[in-house]
Amino acid sequence: MTGNKIVERVRRQISGSVDDYGWDNPTMVKYIDDGIRAIVFEHPESRYVSTVQTSALAEYTALTADIGLTDNYANMLVHFVSGQILSEDAKNVANMKLGNDHLIKTGLGHI
Repeated sequence: MTGNKIVERVRRQISGSVDDYGWDNPTMVKYIDDGIRAIVFEHPESRYVSTVQTSALAEYTALTADIGLTDNYANMLVHFVSGQILSEDAKNVANMKLGNDHLIKTGLGHI
């Protein structure tokens, strides 16, 4: 699954909460990279191996690239990115709460 697919799902999920396109692609790439790192930290089994896997996790840098997680962790990544975006909306208390709810849904204990 590519980052573009994650962004599509995030934008569908936050539609009506904040400006759907208020975050540029470099920001979305950064949130996806942060989410991948958080997921792999808690769930090393989430990575799949296409050829050779090293112990170092490469930085995620392009929305067209594969996210490198098995499909069952895609929802967790969508919630992580949605949570980060909504939590940024400090002007709107409801969006901050929605952001926190999304981050809780990830099940990641260290966020």
